[in-house]
Amino acid sequence: MPKVAIPSYDPALPIQRVMNADVGAPPPITPVSRIFYSPVRELYIGISPGRLQTMSNGTVERTDEKFVRFQPLGDMYGIYKTDDPAIIAALERRMEDAKGAGVDPDVITEQEYGERHLTTEVLLGVANREVESKNRLLLEQVRKNKELMEELERFRQAQQAMEPSQNAE
Repeated sequence: MPKVAIPSYDPALPIQRVMNADVGAPPPITPVSRIFYSPVRELYIGISPGRLQTMSNGTVERTDEKFVRFQPLGDMYGIYKTDDPAIIAALERRMEDAKGAGVDPDVITEQEYGERHLTTEVLLGVANREVESKNRLLLEQVRKNKELMEELERFRQAQQAMEPSQNAE
């Protein structure tokens, strides 16, 4: 019987898959990407402070630090996209904490951004463009209807012109 290497359990990993060697590798797990917005254009948030570490040359540096820096958008908002689960959880927690405290959050979702960003003027512009488009379609239909009615009238006149000659026979 051939020997099959079975991976050992590593408690540092939250979930570890143990598989049969003949089944093959599991499909890769693709992280879910999220987009966050902020009314602060270049908001900087420290997610985890990391730790100080002495390097081989004697300098002390902070390692494993996680932070978020929103990139400015043209409309006075900032945007940040990530697929890091720790950052996503921290930003969601920050939004919930702000809402729970009754203050306006400095991090918002795509839906909230859309609701805030679509002002009355923007919505009116969209509605006006839609009305103009519908009016153009309606005018085109009226023109086509008029042409069809004229064609029908010509057909009726031609039919009536043919009837008396048939009656004369």
